[in-house]
Amino acid sequence: MSNERNKAKNIKKIYMQLFNQLSIKTKLIVMLLVVSLCAMLASTFTCSSAGKSILTEKIFNQLTSLRAAKTYQIQDYFENLYIHSQTLSEDLTVRSRHAGV
Repeated sequence: MSNERNKAKNIKKIYMQLFNQLSIKTKLIVMLLVVSLCAMLASTFTCSSAGKSILTEKIFNQLTSLRAAKTYQIQDYFENLYIHSQTLSEDLTVRSRHAGV
């Protein structure tokens, strides 16, 4: 366990030495880069979440309208079928053929 702590301390020392060797200009550029990347990641996550919810809502609305259209088509089909059966039942030639069988 102490061996791991020593390794961690040595790595920290190395990074601190490297960081101390950098100029103020380089440190500022690195800091601005890190802050910019964090802001970019946050905005990407926010936009992704919002886009996902909007797409889900749009798909749900499209499926709902598709269901309504299919319902109308099925109702129309059965209504036409009923009308045709009424027409055929009132036709004299169909009655005479059916009665003669």
